[in-house]
Amino acid sequence: DPSEIEKEILRIYAYLQTTDLNYDDLDKFRRSYYKDLELQKSITDNSKQILNEILVHKYSDDEKLNINQAAKEISNWSLDIMQDILNSLPKDKKNDFIVISEQQKEYIKNWCDTNTAAAKDFYLKNLAQGITKRTREFTLIETIYSFQQYFKFELDEELLLDMLWFNSLEDGIKTDYLDNIISLDKVNERLKLNLAKLNLTPQNFCNHLKYLRENKISIKELGLDLKAKVYSFLEGGHYFYAGEVIENFFSKDLETLKELLKFNSSANIETKRFLYDCVTDLLAKENREDIAQEFIIRELSKLTAEKIYTENEITRKLINLNYADAFDRYHLQVKKQIDQNLIGEFSFRHQEWQKFSQEKAIDVLARTFELCLLNSQIDTLFGDHYSPVRICSETIISICKTGSEDSCIKTMNLLEAIDSEQIKNQNLDVFYLNKLRNDVEEIYYSHRSKPYKLKEILEILDHNKFYL
Repeated sequence: DPSEIEKEILRIYAYLQTTDLNYDDLDKFRRSYYKDLELQKSITDNSKQILNEILVHKYSDDEKLNINQAAKEISNWSLDIMQDILNSLPKDKKNDFIVISEQQKEYIKNWCDTNTAAAKDFYLKNLAQGITKRTREFTLIETIYSFQQYFKFELDEELLLDMLWFNSLEDGIKTDYLDNIISLDKVNERLKLNLAKLNLTPQNFCNHLKYLRENKISIKELGLDLKAKVYSFLEGGHYFYAGEVIENFFSKDLETLKELLKFNSSANIETKRFLYDCVTDLLAKENREDIAQEFIIRELSKLTAEKIYTENEITRKLINLNYADAFDRYHLQVKKQIDQNLIGEFSFRHQEWQKFSQEKAIDVLARTFELCLLNSQIDTLFGDHYSPVRICSETIISICKTGSEDSCIKTMNLLEAIDSEQIKNQNLDVFYLNKLRNDVEEIYYSHRSKPYKLKEILEILDHNKFYL
């Protein structure tokens, strides 16, 4: 209670027999305070602490607070007092050690009601306009919001709807704290109005969109230009939220995805990289890797010159996009690293090579495999986790599994041509060669043991009709 706090602080003045005091005076009082039980009964530690905070934050060492100004300072400090109360509330409401009385709850609610007009005014003039500087007024409305979340107070309806702004800064908008206080229809209408009229932050905007989308609430009538929002977020460096809008609203819009690949502005490297990763991944999900491949090949020199991607990353992306000539690039880069005796891991992110299925790449994969088998320093140069031996052998297996008997036969012939005696003569291990030969042979017999489909039977009959 501020009036009780004021009385107790005036008792400190009386005890010190002064009308002006500073931090040093309060320090003298503090020394006596903990030795005097009666003094502790008449003046709570909380009141002493509030006076201490006022002096520390608002008065210099030699500046004194006059007794006639004490009441005003305490009134101004009411927000800080309420924050202390907020921070003291038990996190677990089942906590039996701290019991909040109905009188205390009523006091907190009255404080919220008293400050409602100031909070609403701040919202309209600042938060609704996109001005989010953390002032005392910002802290005021945030504190009211936190009290309402905790106690589920029935506060002013307009203020409660205003405070959805804070809710949307969290993991996602949740309206359960408004249950039985404001109808869900009113909440939904306010969220739509916020999207259409307010200058929301990117996070705030996306959380509004997420709530409406997840609750199957149409936003068509709002006339939102989401594509313009994407570009605005990208220009502002808020690429994560741009990606969120792209994935949720443009993932199947091929024309927009192609348009986004032409994005060329002063945006930083990180923004462009995120955008290109996002769009090419979405194209791959739509089985339109060809668009992504064409973009990367066409813009290859620019992408590397601007350091959006390294040469290795370009190769990795092309492998991920199942580009037929991706492993030709990989072979040249591996060979260059071996020739120049450079140490460095050719890393991948998601084992992209294991989804590769282009039969055309078998020849170059076999050449790269042989090149590395004949080099005793291969693990030293590349490390063992992303060793080219491993990448090539696993990719060959992937192609053979998704391919046909012919793929396996071609691969077995290429592997048979690798001179295992030459490898042994250099005291190198033939384990990987023998293992790959065995794995491919096993896949070959697996293909042969599959029952023929009707179409395949008809093709075989047609091919051998002259022998029948």
